[in-house]
Amino acid sequence: MGELDITVSRFVANLQTEFASEIEADPRGFKQRLLELLKSALPLKHGRPLHKNITHAAEMRTWQKVATNIRLLHPNNAFRGLASSRRKSFAMRSQIPCPL
Repeated sequence: MGELDITVSRFVANLQTEFASEIEADPRGFKQRLLELLKSALPLKHGRPLHKNITHAAEMRTWQKVATNIRLLHPNNAFRGLASSRRKSFAMRSQIPCPL
C-alpha cells in the first residue's frame, strides 16, 4: 500500500467517524458533496482554478463570442425583425456543441 492509499484510508475512516449521521441519512448526497469539495480544492490540471463562478464566467464569455459571430455573419438580421433574428440565432447556437 502506498502513502497516498494509507492517507486516503485514514481520511475515509475519519469522515465515517465524524459524519456518521450525515452518511447514514444521505450516503449519496454526502459522497457527491465530498467529491465537489475535493474537486474544487484539487484542480484537475494546471491552469485556471476549478470554481463554479469561474466556469460560469468562461461559458458566458464563449456565448458572447458566439453572439458576436452571429451578428458579424448576419449583419442585416437587425432589419428583419426580432423574431426572425432569434430563430436564426437559436438555430446557429443549437449546432454548436455544448461544453457541459
